[in-house]
Amino acid sequence: MRQPHTPIERQPTQGVRQRRLAMLLSSLPGHPCLDVGLEQYSTSGDLAASWLAQIAAFGDLDADSVVADLGAGNGILGIGAALMGAGQVVLVECDEAACAAAFEAVEHSGVGDIAEVMCKIVNEDL
Repeated sequence: MRQPHTPIERQPTQGVRQRRLAMLLSSLPGHPCLDVGLEQYSTSGDLAASWLAQIAAFGDLDADSVVADLGAGNGILGIGAALMGAGQVVLVECDEAACAAAFEAVEHSGVGDIAEVMCKIVNEDL
């Protein structure tokens, strides 16, 4: 059985440094069962932190940013965006096991006031 996690401390108006972000993201609960048929692949904390640092360096991630993480998996990118200072994050995932992991990761990371998890299929009819 998985041990309960201690929530991550965050500073709501400040982003975290890339190395610290990589460590925080690496500590998130992982996806319980990747399905190649759903194109589910694991993203490492280092890679997610690198992508997010580049986005922030271009000035595209700040308190006014609304981030949609489609196919969120365990929510590593969306949660990282929240920790970097995004104002609002929506994690969208169609796999129920991944949604459960994302809910747990949001709770673990302490970004529940910024990040919302939606378990649904996104298609052109929305």
